[in-house]
Amino acid sequence: MSTPAPPPSVNQERLVSLDALRGFDMFWIAFGEKVVEILHKHYEWGPLNWLHHELEHPLWHGFT
Repeated sequence: MSTPAPPPSVNQERLVSLDALRGFDMFWIAFGEKVVEILHKHYEWGPLNWLHHELEHPLWHGFT
């Protein structure tokens, strides 16, 4: 009777850059657009104006 092969070793290190990307994405999904909207109301700054324009979306009127 043969013994089963040991399971392959699993690398337990976390990929920090992937964690940072996930955190960055979650920030924008959760409240990034709202933060930009609030800042845009109070400050006139070129890059902030551009970002606010990029985050604007047309209203949804359903399927046509």
